[in-house]
Amino acid sequence: MPSLTEILRDRAQRHPDRVAFHAGDNTLTYREFDQRVDRAAAALAASGIG
Repeated sequence: MPSLTEILRDRAQRHPDRVAFHAGDNTLTYREFDQRVDRAAAALAASGIG
């Protein structure tokens, strides 16, 4: 069974412009979500936390 990380990464690759999250007037596509996760992971790795 794929992990949540694998599912989200797959969606970002197959459907990058589909809405991943919607809250009020704000939306985030799978591409945008994937980019934010990558930036957060890089920041954590650079700080020695990740």
